[in-house]
Amino acid sequence: MATPSGVSLEVASVEEGKALVANCGDQSLIIVKTPMTARALVVANPGHPWEVCVGNVGAAPGRKTYAGTVHLDEENYAAIKDLLGRDDVDVFMQTVPGQPVNHF
Repeated sequence: MATPSGVSLEVASVEEGKALVANCGDQSLIIVKTPMTARALVVANPGHPWEVCVGNVGAAPGRKTYAGTVHLDEENYAAIKDLLGRDDVDVFMQTVPGQPVNHF
């Protein structure tokens, strides 16, 4: 909610987000809660160049650790694998800027 002047902010459902992405420029930051949601946006907008950064995903029963703070269940890991198979998507793990980038 601390959006700088000259920068627009949209808060949307996944379905609304699919349409919003189609109208975004190449310099857009889209924040989603899960890799499954990221995959839904990518699938709805093919051909758009994507960089998907997986940040903190907390540990919980049924989740496997992929990096220090990235713990995914089978459904979200399947979403990552699907994204990794797409030519227009770069998927990586990085919790904060400056931290080394890890790849799946």
